[in-house]
Amino acid sequence: LLTGFAGQLLLAIGADFGWKNEPILLELSFIFVLYGLWANRRLPGLPLILGGALANFLALLVHGGLMPVSPTAMRLAGLSASVKAFAGSSRHQFMNPSILWWLGDWIPFPHFVLSPGDLLVGSGLVRFLYASSAK
Repeated sequence: LLTGFAGQLLLAIGADFGWKNEPILLELSFIFVLYGLWANRRLPGLPLILGGALANFLALLVHGGLMPVSPTAMRLAGLSASVKAFAGSSRHQFMNPSILWWLGDWIPFPHFVLSPGDLLVGSGLVRFLYASSAK
């Protein structure tokens, strides 16, 4: 898990410094994360997190290694939906028509645009934290 998260963090930081986007690196880091989640799937909430991460990984694979984002949802969330919004992004692109568009980020939330996978990951984290907290 830590290797996958570290890889994604390095890609995000690298994008800020103008590193060239290599979608295969994001996909590889997701494989590490998925393996870590699978190995810990018996913990409360981890099956939901794993399901959400799988949905996001599938969205990446189908869309060339970048998460598709709805410009309409960006505007509704109060974000700039211009080409400059994704300049240097290591993981996002504007949504193109595809059969699996609904796996992308299209759910507006104030200052964020979420995917169904993000909602599953968030639900799983809440479940994990609740089950892990002292009663």
